[in-house]
Amino acid sequence: MAGLEPCISVRFAGDGEADAPLLVKESDARQYKFFQKVLDGEFQEGQQRQVCIEKVTRTAGLVVLQRELDIVKLLTKDNLLDAMIALDYLHFDTDQIFTPRSHQSLLWRIHRRVVVDGWLRDRQLADSLLQSFGKYAFIARFIHQHKDILTGLLPALRNNPDVIRAQWRSCEGGEDDTDDAIKAAVSLVASVGDGLSKGCVDMGRQEIAKFLTDATGSSSLAAAHAASFEADVFTLTLPLTARPFANNQQGSIGRGAYPMTVVGLPHPYTPLATVTSPGLPANAIRDGDARFLLIMLISSLSLSPTCSWLICTARRFREINALAKQLPFAKEGNAYNNQSHGRDAVRPVHVRLAVYADVASWCFTFGRINEGNVAESHVTCFAPDASLEIPNGTAAAARAAQSGDNAGRKAIRLHEMPTVMGGGPMSFNKCNGGGVMEVVPLTLPFQFQLFQRPWESRGSLQNISAESLAQQGAGEARLKDINMKVFIRLFPMRVLALHYLRLCAKEGQWDGVTHMAKSIHREVAVQMLTSLSGVCHHRLPLVLFWASAIGSPPHVFGLTTEVIRQNPAEAAAVLPILLTLPPAVQKTFEKALKEAINPQDEETFAKLHKALVKESADRQCLEAENERLRQENAMLNEQLCRGTKRSRDEMEGR
Repeated sequence: MAGLEPCISVRFAGDGEADAPLLVKESDARQYKFFQKVLDGEFQEGQQRQVCIEKVTRTAGLVVLQRELDIVKLLTKDNLLDAMIALDYLHFDTDQIFTPRSHQSLLWRIHRRVVVDGWLRDRQLADSLLQSFGKYAFIARFIHQHKDILTGLLPALRNNPDVIRAQWRSCEGGEDDTDDAIKAAVSLVASVGDGLSKGCVDMGRQEIAKFLTDATGSSSLAAAHAASFEADVFTLTLPLTARPFANNQQGSIGRGAYPMTVVGLPHPYTPLATVTSPGLPANAIRDGDARFLLIMLISSLSLSPTCSWLICTARRFREINALAKQLPFAKEGNAYNNQSHGRDAVRPVHVRLAVYADVASWCFTFGRINEGNVAESHVTCFAPDASLEIPNGTAAAARAAQSGDNAGRKAIRLHEMPTVMGGGPMSFNKCNGGGVMEVVPLTLPFQFQLFQRPWESRGSLQNISAESLAQQGAGEARLKDINMKVFIRLFPMRVLALHYLRLCAKEGQWDGVTHMAKSIHREVAVQMLTSLSGVCHHRLPLVLFWASAIGSPPHVFGLTTEVIRQNPAEAAAVLPILLTLPPAVQKTFEKALKEAINPQDEETFAKLHKALVKESADRQCLEAENERLRQENAMLNEQLCRGTKRSRDEMEGR
């Protein structure tokens, strides 16, 4: 008996006198944090090796008080919910895998059983899981950690979107979005948006509007639009850590949907606003093995030589060095003799690797997505952000962690601001005409992709001083040691609102566009107007109707002019609906059209004329088709009333 594994006896609150205690092996009991406390002697029952569980039935206990593999085998569609509630109450340790030599957690095994056996096709079970994830963290993790479960719950979620409401309100109240219930709610809404983008979920405008209203608990669709865009809540965060200057990355990381690039700009410090090139500066440091090459230029036009630093990659350094060997050199210690040399001479004086202290500022570029790589129905909404640091484990970080003021710090942040974009949402006070201070929401600058819109975000941060780096023991640290932490915040509720906007534009429901623009705070709506001017479909009507709703801001004229210049055919598409716009917007369009179409520019004028002719022909074809369908429908109605497909003339013998 000495070799037998010790057990504890378990009773349940609903047990009768005839029910014998359930003996549970200690190794099985230690899967649960509830029993870990008992076995460690925190409760009196632990000393007696007997415990009574109040909120778990004997039936559920017989299923869950087993080894991992046995728990999964004993599950059925009928006992799944009770078993998961019991696992939550007993605090099954989901961070551990208790099966030897296994890499699959209990949560993963349960999810595979549910998916393979198709249990979520049972409407009652799916509804019960949606109603329960807000109360039980185990069920919430089961949902948000598995895409197959999210997909399987979509039909039930579409029928009951108000299960999201409690978590939405928690986010609005400032609760941490790392809570499992909130993660599950956000993931469920994100799965709806993903399904719409991929074309596997078919929802019309009205259904999306109802989903938005019910999920946010809003009194109207307008209130739901406002709630979605005026606060940075209800988000998913995609973290990424990479070494952009190592392994020949050339500063590029995050390839795919959210490509990013970071480069170092050398001294002197130049704010990003003064960098006029659309791309990155030519002297940007992209390579962890970049060299600083000190060149002495001895010119026939100058009485004395001049020295300058040239930044080059390892490959470029080899090319320059080879070129320098072909040029005449001034001999060290001798004055330049103009008569002995008929051209300029170059002398490499010193070569060294670039270090952190050589960087004056960091320049970040997020994007750009090639619009041809995504479907027209693809919609995303996100806010990229990043920070740079010397990670824990490098010699520089180790010295910094042991130094006076930095004792305990595990990494050295290479900029004063917390992140590129400032670290979070802001608000500012604005005085209205009556002298009342109004708090204007300013969300974190966000991007969205709609109608294959390409996007790009840029940011710049000044590097901490060379003195500060030296004090922290990192003055000579290498660029290839740098870590870039990237955070992509996704806004799934905004994605649904943008899908609503997409369908409004596709169906020509321009009242829905103006209604949405009016619903959102003007400061946010103006920011979105600039982004809407970059979409690849329905661009001009979107810009004009959106601008008409927010009071036609001054820059709408420039946006309209640029859109017409890029694609004159869009002007033709707007003409039939132009009279539905406010007079001020009509006037803006007329001025922009005159500005964009130069009478002397025959090519642009020809494009516009061709587009107008095509638009008119297409409209005539559409009207003819509508008339044919009306006549066919009238004939079918008549046949239905007479109860036969024979014509009236045939019935009367004519």
